[in-house]
Amino acid sequence: MPPIHLGQCRYRARLAAGLLTAVVISSPTAAADSDGNFAYKGAGAQTCGTFRASWQDGSRDLALYGGWIDGYLTAYNQSQPETFDIAPWQTTQTLLGLTRSVCAQLPEDTAFTQAVWQLVQALQPMRLDRLSKAVVLTDGESQTAIYTALLPRVLAQLSAEGLSPGEPQDTEFPERLAASLTSYQERHGLDPSGHLDQRTLFALLATSS
Repeated sequence: MPPIHLGQCRYRARLAAGLLTAVVISSPTAAADSDGNFAYKGAGAQTCGTFRASWQDGSRDLALYGGWIDGYLTAYNQSQPETFDIAPWQTTQTLLGLTRSVCAQLPEDTAFTQAVWQLVQALQPMRLDRLSKAVVLTDGESQTAIYTALLPRVLAQLSAEGLSPGEPQDTEFPERLAASLTSYQERHGLDPSGHLDQRTLFALLATSS
């Protein structure tokens, strides 16, 4: 598996810092035995210190951490009520960056499993609670896939900022949305691409939540 490039991840940690710092987080309560103990498997048994060292070195192990997070969230989505997708805006790279932000606030010997669990708790307000199909937004040569259920949240947040993104049924929707996204990105110090990239989508959903 090819390594995950750090340049695609680092900004998520900065973007998430305020959100994660504001969340009061405890340890998991559901466990396998009567004393609250359960076994950590694979990358989950590593520590925050080991994970952060892999990040710093650009190690190929980052791909293993990313795969572990994806599996963890899939199991979480399957087991939790009213949860179709706990991180509906995510890519693996984004989640790695957010987990690094959590680990930065924890002792280095904290289990990686615990850091991911804490991240999941912080993401609860942004979760998608029911099945939703994806829609592809096309703007020139750029295409962005987004859950249909998230699109109204994105448009509502842009409108709340005094922008006019339009509605999907409008014939000029792509152009109006791109212009609104560019203005939003410029206002919030994001790359003014006019595209609904991961960083912009996360910022919009975090604010609306």
